[in-house]
Parts: sequence; C-alpha cells; structure tokens
Amino acid sequence: MPTPMSAERSAPRPMVVFVDLGTMLSFDQLAACLHRRGIEVVHVTVADNLLARVSSRVLYDQSHYFSTPEDLDSILGALPAERVVDVQCPEFLLDDVIHAAHRAGFPGRVVEALEHRFTWRDKLVVSRALTEEGLPVPPVEPLLGLSGPQLVHDLGLPLVIKQRIGSGGEGVRIVFDVAQLDGVVDELGGDPEQLYAERFEPGETLCYAAAHHDGVVTEHAVYRTIQATAAEGPSSTIEVTDDPEVARVGDLLVRQMKGLGLVNLDLVRDKQGTPQVVDVNLRAWHSIVALGAAGHHFVESYLECLGVDFAQPRRPRPLHGREVHVFPDQTPRTGARWPTVRRFVGDWAGQRRVLPAKYVAVQLLLFLRRLL
Repeated sequence: MPTPMSAERSAPRPMVVFVDLGTMLSFDQLAACLHRRGIEVVHVTVADNLLARVSSRVLYDQSHYFSTPEDLDSILGALPAERVVDVQCPEFLLDDVIHAAHRAGFPGRVVEALEHRFTWRDKLVVSRALTEEGLPVPPVEPLLGLSGPQLVHDLGLPLVIKQRIGSGGEGVRIVFDVAQLDGVVDELGGDPEQLYAERFEPGETLCYAAAHHDGVVTEHAVYRTIQATAAEGPSSTIEVTDDPEVARVGDLLVRQMKGLGLVNLDLVRDKQGTPQVVDVNLRAWHSIVALGAAGHHFVESYLECLGVDFAQPRRPRPLHGREVHVFPDQTPRTGARWPTVRRFVGDWAGQRRVLPAKYVAVQLLLFLRRLL
C-alpha cells in the first residue's frame, strides 16, 4: 500500500493537476469528485471560449490558460510542487507535461508515473508489447512501407486504421475497401508513419477499468457499451457485467504493466470467445462517475492508489446487469427537444448521489445553451 500523504485536516491539501486542450468530460467529472473530497484540483487548459472558461472556474480550484510549452513550464513551476500527487493529461500532451513537471520539481513518484504513461502512449508499440507478453491482441501492421494489397493480405478486410497516438476514439477509421485507404490516410493527417492497421474484430465490445499501483489492482470493473456517442467514440450508456475472462485479462495486463493511477481498456470478444485488447488508456475515462451508480467507487480507489489519506475507501459492490447512462448524454441528437430534456433529467436523477452539485450545474448551463 502507498504511504498516506496527509492525515490531518489542517495539513496542506493534496493537489491533482489536469492539463488539456479544451473540455474533457472525464477530467471535469473526476476533478469535481476530487474537489468534493477535499483535494485541490488545478486546471491548465487552452479554454478558447467563454463557456469553457466559466466551466473551468466553477469546477476547479485554480484555472490557468496556456498556448505554448513555455506557458506550461511557467504555470506548473508556480505550483507548490510538494503537494502534487498526480497529473492527468491526454496522451498527445505527455511529452510537454513531463518536461514541465521535471522543471517544476514535482515529486519523483509523480514524474515517474507520467514517464510510465508516456511509454504506453504509442498504440502500435503497445500492441506489439502485449503480443510479446502473451496477451490477446489483434494482429497489427505499420502503414509505412506496406501497400494496401499487402495489408489486406496480412490482416484481411475490413481494416481498422488508427493513429499511433490518440484518445477518445479520435483518429480511428474502418476501411471496408482497399480503395478507401488513401482517403482515410489523408483524413488522419496524411503521414503513414503516424498510423497503423489492425485486424478488425467483429465481436462484442467490452471495457475493463481499474485503479492500480505498482501492479496491484485496488478495484476493477467490467462493463459493456450499450450505446456510444459516435461509431468509435466514448460510451454514452453502459451495463456493468460479471465477466471473469475479461477481468482476468485486464488484471494480468495491469500486473505486467505496473505503473500508478487509472487504466481503461477496450476489448472485443473474437469468434473463439477470447477477449482481444484493442485499446489501452492510462487516464480517467468517460464513464468513471457513471460506474459509481453501479457500485464501483473509482474516485476513492484512485486516491487510495495515490496514497492520499482522506477516509476509509469504500469497497465496490457491483450491481451486475445495471444499465447506466453517462451524464450528460453527449450523443448528437436532432428533432424534438422533449426527449432530450427527459433524458437529461432522468440521468441526473439516477446518479444524483454520485454526481457533484458543481458538475451538475455546469452541465445544466451547457445543456441549456445547446437546447436554446
């Protein structure tokens, strides 16, 4: 177990820093929950519009805005380094954040966790590493140096084309005909070196989520996506399930991966019934709070992993078969407003015990703006 970092109310509050290039629902959820538990939360963002700035100031104890790596260095350097227990950021910002954290003198454990996440940000490298470790993953090939016909010969059709560094389902396309490949490459930035192909697995999609430290899983959950915000996007409706094989694969990956913090895996069950790992993300995920309504208390487990002594962590009591909507629903909708309003109110009512009031207030503001 990590050593508790603070046991007295009078001691300086532990601090978690969130760095992003705009609104990330998963970060806002986690930050609001941490704030409610007495953790100081700091937002470092581009926040290029008024509503984003208002949201940041409501949900976080501190809000800072940057546009260059030098700005990031200056902002992190002004924070009380000894109080920082973690930094959450998307994969494509890890390089800049690690350099800034070094210069700011953040604790070694925090910097080591960031550097560990950096080694897992390249999805092609991760797929190959998992294959070498004997974990089930679909076959992959780099796009650079291979022709479309070669890729189809090796992996078949359809092909899943992915950016090597991406998050939230961005940078993923499915190619059903080799003639589509050049257009998809252009859509994803035009540089084959930054892309790779993965064999398409048509089975059921499942997710594994965990809080962990040094290869020890303090809590995990398995759930299936009932509905997603987009074809390859985050879940909007989930169902917690009891799936020992998915849990086994996830726990094994975490034990081999080690590191510290949060992890979320996407898996697809193949024709033989084996859950294949298709994505690994080492940060907060879209449904982290929604899982609380189904008996999984990841905020507490996350703090336990960080060594923050705030209260006795609550043991998970998973409600298998419970269907939960992520609040708020981010699925694009057209037509009548009433079903959208009913969904918003119903989702809030079903999760009011786990949703912080500040988070609900901000989402209500954003919802009304979209509605009007």
